[in-house]
Amino acid sequence: MPLLQGCNNVYEIAMSNEKETLTVMFTFGAVDGSVCPPMILYNCKWLLSDIVQSVPDSWGIGCSDSGWKKSEVFYEFAANFFHYHLVKTDVKFPVILFLDGPKSHLTFQFSELCTELQIILVALYPNGTRILQPADVAVFWSIKNEWKTGVLNCCREHPSESVTRIAPVLGKIVQERIKTKNLKNGFRVLSHGTLVA
Repeated sequence: MPLLQGCNNVYEIAMSNEKETLTVMFTFGAVDGSVCPPMILYNCKWLLSDIVQSVPDSWGIGCSDSGWKKSEVFYEFAANFFHYHLVKTDVKFPVILFLDGPKSHLTFQFSELCTELQIILVALYPNGTRILQPADVAVFWSIKNEWKTGVLNCCREHPSESVTRIAPVLGKIVQERIKTKNLKNGFRVLSHGTLVA
C-alpha cells in the first residue's frame, strides 16, 4: 500500500468519508440531575428510514448539510424538542438554559422563541470549559474513551452501515455512564465555587 509508506503509526484505514460529522446535543438538569433525551444531527439533506429507525423513540433527530449545529437546528431543538420535554416532565417555568458553543446560534428569532416559551438564555463564556461546564467534568470525560472505542468497533464490523449504527452505540453508553448523582455533583461543585480559574 503505497499511501502508507513512511508512516510509523497507522491506527485505522478510512473506509468512508473520514470528514463526515455527527453532532449530539445533550441537556441536563442542574437541580435534580435529570437528563433530557439527546438530539442527534446527521450530516445529510434528508433522513433515511434506516437512520430514523436506529434512533430511540424518545430522542430528537435532525439533519444539517454539515452535521454541525446551525441556528435553524437550534430553533427546531428549542421549539419542537426541548420545550416539549419540559412540558412532558412537568418542569415549572421559567427555566434557565445555559448554552455552550458558537454564539452564531443565538439569533434574534431564537431569542424571541425562547422568551415566548419562558426559556431564559445564558451563553457561557468561550474557552471556559474547565470552569463553567459541569457536564464536561461530571459526564463527558467518562464516556469519551468508550465512545471512541464503540464507534471504532462499529465502523470495523459494519463499514457500510456505520452511520445507522451510531445511535445504538451512543444509547448504550448514555444508559451506562450518565448518572444523576454525577450530574448533581458536577453542578454542585460549580455552584460552590470550588473550581478555580
